[in-house]
Formats: sequence, C-alpha cells, structure tokens
Amino acid sequence: MLRALICMAGVWLMPMLVWADAANAPKQVAVDALFADYQRPGSPGLAVGIYRDGRTVYAHGYGLADLENPVAISADTVFYAASVSKQFVAFAILLLTRDGKIDLDADIRTYLPYVPDFGDRITVRHLIHHTSGLRDQWSLFELGGIQDGSRTHQRQVVNMVKRQRALNARPGTEYNYCNTGYTLLAEIVHAVSGRTLREFTTERIFTPLQMRSTFFYDDASELVPRRARSYEKDAAGRWRAKILAGDTVGGTGLYITANDFARWAANFSRPVVGDAALIEQFIGMGSLDDGTPLDYGFALERKSVAGHAAVLHTGVHGAFRGVFAYFPAEQLSVAILANTAIETMRALERVVTIMLDAKSVESAAAPAKTQPQTRSNASEPEPVPAPATVNLSELVGDYRSSELDATYTLSVENGELLVDSIWFERRFVLRPTMPDGFASDWPLQTVRIERDAAGKPRALLISTARAKNVRFARSCDDAGGPEVSSRSCSTAR
Repeated sequence: MLRALICMAGVWLMPMLVWADAANAPKQVAVDALFADYQRPGSPGLAVGIYRDGRTVYAHGYGLADLENPVAISADTVFYAASVSKQFVAFAILLLTRDGKIDLDADIRTYLPYVPDFGDRITVRHLIHHTSGLRDQWSLFELGGIQDGSRTHQRQVVNMVKRQRALNARPGTEYNYCNTGYTLLAEIVHAVSGRTLREFTTERIFTPLQMRSTFFYDDASELVPRRARSYEKDAAGRWRAKILAGDTVGGTGLYITANDFARWAANFSRPVVGDAALIEQFIGMGSLDDGTPLDYGFALERKSVAGHAAVLHTGVHGAFRGVFAYFPAEQLSVAILANTAIETMRALERVVTIMLDAKSVESAAAPAKTQPQTRSNASEPEPVPAPATVNLSELVGDYRSSELDATYTLSVENGELLVDSIWFERRFVLRPTMPDGFASDWPLQTVRIERDAAGKPRALLISTARAKNVRFARSCDDAGGPEVSSRSCSTAR
C-alpha cells in the first residue's frame, strides 16, 4: 500500500489500511461508527485491528496520538500495551521450556537464588498462573511512596523482592493477579538465556514474525518514533498528560502497533514461531495445586465475548488501555490499543458483535467508568464503619517497614488519625471500622493494629488487594530498627 503523508486541516495523517474484503464494507462502516466520537478535534483515541485466518481484515486509527503536536493515530502508531505484554513473556518461557532450559515445575530459586525462602516452594508455573502468593510490585511501590508515573527500574523490583518476608498466600493455593511474578519471569529469561527479555523476544519472536515496531521498553530515556502519548481529563474536563516513566519489563513494558498484532494473531493459526502443539499449550488454562481449574493460563484469560469463546488479556497503565483477544473456533482475533481510558472490554464486545453478526450494537465510544486508577487497578470493598474503640493518641508515632524501606508517621488532628510519609503527596485519614481496625483511601486500604503482650501498639499491618499484611513496626520496637523520631512510642510507654 502506498504510504504517503497527507495533510488535512493542519493534522498530518498516515493512510489507514483499507477493508480487506469489499463485501465486508458495511462492517467497516459499523466499526467506524463505534469510535466516531474519538474523531473529534483535539481528542486522543485508539487503534483497532481485526484479523481472521491469518490475515488483516481491518486496521484503523481514531483520534490523536499526540495532542501537543497533532498526529493522527494509525495502524502503525506505537502504543504502550501494559499488561497485554504478559502473553509474550509467557510465550518466551514456553520457548525456553521447549529448549530444555526451563522446567515449569522447578523452584524459581533454581534460576533466581536471591528470591527469599518463604518456607514453601514457588515454581515457574506458579508465576505464570498468578498463584505464587507473592505480593504485587505496584502495590508495594505505592505503599512505599513511589507514585504512579514515577520512574521505576527493573532492579528496584528485584531489590523489593529480596526484602520480602511474607506472602499473600501459600503458593499454589490461591489465584491473585501479581505483576511481580511476570517481572521475575523476565529475570528468569535473562538468567537462563543470557539475553535480556527485550533481546530474547526480539530475536526469537518479533523478528521471525516481522513485528518490526514491537519491543520491550527497558530504557525509559529511549526515543520511540510514532509513539502515542496517554491522556486523561481533569475535573474541569481538560485533557492532561498521564506520564509514564518506568522501564520495568515483564508484567508490562511492551510497545506494539495494530499492524504488528496482525503477525502475532497469524501465529496462533499458522505458527511461524513454535508449532500447533506449542500454541495449544499456550492457550490452555492453569490450575491450583489441588487441581482446581483456573480461567487463566499463560497470560491469557478464558472469557465469553458476545457469546463466543475467547482467550484474551487486557492492559491498564497510566491512561493507556489495551486488549488482545483470540477466538479459536472462528479464527478471529481483535486488538484494541488506546491512549485514553476507554472501556476496552465493552469496545471489544461491540466489534466482535459486528464481525460475527451477533445482536445489535451500542456505541463503544464511552470512556471508562470513573474509578481510582492505579497501576494495580484493583481495590477491595471498604469495610462498614463502626464506632472507634481505640485511644487514637496511643498510636501516634513512627512505624517502619524493612520490606519497603519506608517509614509512616501517625498523628492526630481534630479527632482524626492521619498517616503520612515523606514520599506521600498528601496525608491519609484512617477511619475506625472495628476494634484496632481502620480503612483508608488508596494505597492504605485496610490497617490493623498489632499489640504486644502488654496491649501496647507495636506495629501496623497494612493490606491492599494485592499486598497483604505488610508490617510496619513501631520505631522504638526492636523489630523495627532504630528510632527515627523522639515522639515515637512516647504515649505507649
């Protein structure tokens, strides 16, 4: 196809791929209508790719990739794929398993000896299926005061893992989505192949499939041509940049285009990398150690979309949104990559409805429902408030977590218990919900007070949806290290 730059209304546009089959033109019109609102001037948007039987049916862009230097989104715009990245890590692990370099049921300490011994063996398979029991890295970073948008490095995650002393659950007993596991899978790839995740996936997956614009972004200072930036609206309805600065890879970190997804989609039905048996293993689901089946496997989740069975994975990071879905029975694949907060699953269902002639379709242009957006993108139901039964003043002081290398300060003002850290952008109110139990906003969702034999407060046990019972010992407690404040424990002695 001729690729010429066309100037329209001051915006430079790349021509889009045309509908592959003229007989499907009405479907093209219907898909375009779903995302018409993103064609408004000054709006970010998305790219949609539809692939069938190993070929591109339609790939098109809507809206702008960059609002400051208006560039339209095309099928060649490079998007940050967030957790959609994970499937490529899982596939890399399967390639190395076939090479005889990885045993899925081996203790991960075989490959990464720095991982602490938690008393129960964590296997490579546990990491893949999110059953390792490890706490999630983004939840831990946020508890430590590293906010969304801060630059985070691979080594920081590794260092965080080294300091952990407890798990959310025994390995193999619970499914709990965990980005840490996929960062460690990237480290296993490096350990056994001698190549970074970026190098290995480029050599073994992306180059053979001719995915020329796809790579794991392991250097946040690197320039990326044709990259989309992410945007969200503020309270006044103005677009603001949602900045990403990290270069951790494994759980996230992939840059990819809608056109490159066509080559990945084709590999499911006509394998170039791997073979039919490997693809069958790749789209299979996992289980707990007791045999309880999961609807999650090698970074693909089993779901019904518009009444059709699919394996898929979504992604959320900053304002980026993404989903890639494969429908084995229909040999259909769909990729949606957005640089603003759309409801990707809703959009996917409507696209699939059009393609497979299902029921009538509503507009898919609605933004995602308003909710606190965090890197872990998860929250727990807030406990029902109950009358306070604790003397708040006895909790005043400093509390330190050796696992996070972070200190919290509790204070009381106007009858409210507040928690602060030098890294927090603001203080959080701890609301009593039960005896020695508190609730708060993200990231401190639930807080419990641990007391010594004499009944004096000695630690905070803080939990989020993906990091349970992170212990902050009172600074005057021997378990918490040296004092950092002359006020610590003064009221508890």
